[in-house]
Amino acid sequence: MLAAVSAFEVGKSTFSDAQKLAASLDAEPSSHCSAAECDWYRRTDNLSLPRFWIGEGASFSVGFRVRDGIVTERGIAYEIGSSPAVAAYADVEERLHWSGPPPNPVSIQTQWTAHVPRYSILVMMVPTVPPATRSKYEDFNLNCLWKYNGCSDAQQLLPTVEWKDE
Repeated sequence: MLAAVSAFEVGKSTFSDAQKLAASLDAEPSSHCSAAECDWYRRTDNLSLPRFWIGEGASFSVGFRVRDGIVTERGIAYEIGSSPAVAAYADVEERLHWSGPPPNPVSIQTQWTAHVPRYSILVMMVPTVPPATRSKYEDFNLNCLWKYNGCSDAQQLLPTVEWKDE
């Protein structure tokens, strides 16, 4: 799932490419899906495993959006816990257009909470980001899905992000 969506090119892949990828991932389309506008989403989790083994559990999801026949957005999210009690998450978004100033070429936001020191990571990218940089921020620790006791914070989900302790 991760490899397939990572190979997808925002601004270049077409509606037909998106349909093929969605079919291969068994992704769910939005209700009114056409080349003019469509969103797909696919989620997988480890919640069927025994809780003593996985701790809070983890889920991994991908999504992508087509507007006017071209893929305009793609996102990858990885979270600990099941909604609404998410303990930590890592989210990587790539878009053609951002509301507000676009990241140049990457913007990283991290967040701490009293209970989870490294609570969340949001990585925002534009399609012109170099391939090596894109790969760095899509290098998720998928071991959290089956590791004993799971993972406990966002840094473990996406270990390539450099945290600055505050």
